[in-house]
Amino acid sequence: MQNPKSSPVDGPQQSCAKPSWSERYAQRHQLRRINQFPDGILPPQKVRIYRRGEHFVLQWWDSGAKCTLNSRIEGDLVAAIVQAREIDSRLTHYKSASTSPRRIAHAELVEAFVADLQKRADAGQIDLATARRYESALRHYRCFTEHAPLTAVQRYAAGIDREFQLQFASFLNGLDVTSKGRSKAARRPLKGQTFVLDVVRSMLEWAADPERGNLLPGDFRNPFTQNSRRTQRAPLDPIRPLDITTSMAVDLVLATDRFQLGVF
Repeated sequence: MQNPKSSPVDGPQQSCAKPSWSERYAQRHQLRRINQFPDGILPPQKVRIYRRGEHFVLQWWDSGAKCTLNSRIEGDLVAAIVQAREIDSRLTHYKSASTSPRRIAHAELVEAFVADLQKRADAGQIDLATARRYESALRHYRCFTEHAPLTAVQRYAAGIDREFQLQFASFLNGLDVTSKGRSKAARRPLKGQTFVLDVVRSMLEWAADPERGNLLPGDFRNPFTQNSRRTQRAPLDPIRPLDITTSMAVDLVLATDRFQLGVF
């Protein structure tokens, strides 16, 4: 009697291998570039438009991010063209269309700003002593960001907020320093808190400027700007009439004696 397990199978053998990922999903996820546009519609110059399934994908080379970025568009071709034109405009004027916060650490931000200060000093735009004072002030900023209990978002420059600014100001108020950095000198409270805060504000404004630092997203809000506004004087209006006129000054001189005139 023949063993049924060893008997040959009639007909061709059926394969039990599963189809590959490409065979199952290639058609669904394949990018098809849009090259033909309706009459009267100008295609974007720096952005490529692709269709994938029921949505569109925009791709472009971003100089600021130094990589190819993409954006998914849930809509029709018109919505994709409108978004592509907005990205084209940002690439033309700011050389970057990325709006997501860059994960740049505080130490990296300080190093980039100090390097730019050195370049400006070499070019004669600022004094070398000014660059050194700024670098010295930013040492307190680096010390705070390295040892303060920051949140996961605040550990990066793009995630600082009003709470970060208040914590840093409190840190400066309780900071004791030595005279001219001498280690053996007597320590005393820091008196230049306002100057340090203004230097940090300038550094963040430089980093958020797409024409200078270009290290922070376009929607970044500088929490140190409000501090500077409280310390700045209101600008004088040259057209506004003076509070004291010439006739008022003459009347004051005539009405006072020598002692009162010397006081005024």
